[in-house]
Amino acid sequence: MPRNVVWLCVWAMFVNGCATVSRQPEASMDITCILTPVGTMARCQPSDATVPELGWLLTNIYVSRMLRDSGRRPPGWMTFTYHMRIQRPGPGDNTRSPEPVGMNFDTSYRKASDAKRVELEVLRVSDFLCRHQQLDAPALSRLPKGMDLSRILRPEDLRYLQEHPSTEPPSELDRLDLSEDLAHSVSCALKDVQVEGNTARVRLQPFSPPWAELDAARIVAEAEPYGDERDIARLKLIARWVGQHPPRSDGPERTLAFVNTPHGWRVDYQLPERASPAAP
Repeated sequence: MPRNVVWLCVWAMFVNGCATVSRQPEASMDITCILTPVGTMARCQPSDATVPELGWLLTNIYVSRMLRDSGRRPPGWMTFTYHMRIQRPGPGDNTRSPEPVGMNFDTSYRKASDAKRVELEVLRVSDFLCRHQQLDAPALSRLPKGMDLSRILRPEDLRYLQEHPSTEPPSELDRLDLSEDLAHSVSCALKDVQVEGNTARVRLQPFSPPWAELDAARIVAEAEPYGDERDIARLKLIARWVGQHPPRSDGPERTLAFVNTPHGWRVDYQLPERASPAAP
């Protein structure tokens, strides 16, 4: 099975080049994922689940796209391992600000102007949420496991979700644990982004086969014979299944709203406001 490995030097709240670090690392860990042909990561498995920053690291990995230096996409599914050294910033190390979610592995972000960085950040998160069918409201069962949702959702929406768990019964895709996999075989056309002060709006158009037309039980049954390579095999099987359905628009163009919080840009679903609209 083809493998790719990358070394990262991870600080408590941001990712830096390892050359800037002079102290010995406090800990090291690996995160092994499946790299998909569209440059996204699937089914990441950390070697140490106790690292405090793990949720933030997984969120960055899942929201980012990893492309080759040439800009070409990977030829197929393969395992990809991040080797990470975990360090805590000491005296004098707190002068750098945390990098926004999803941008740490993108050199174009680090070279961009402040205005362009905002655009890149909200576009990247919008693409992730669109592929995972999160345009109207967050459906947590369809998101990769281990993510730190505080890095994506504004605090008011996250608090509302914690206090009001979803009562909607899971779909067959959710029950068979296929929702996350399917997200790597759908696409979203990002139209434009408008930033005004501390708010931003991203206009996009989802394109994909309708999820309801996918026979989830058959996908799982056909993936069974692949044994140890089942995770990669199920992704390939879903992609082939999706390829048999002509891409189509899943309804009209949609808009995602963002707000700039003290902790960075977060998607704004207005969940508590929609549940209890203000009196006229």
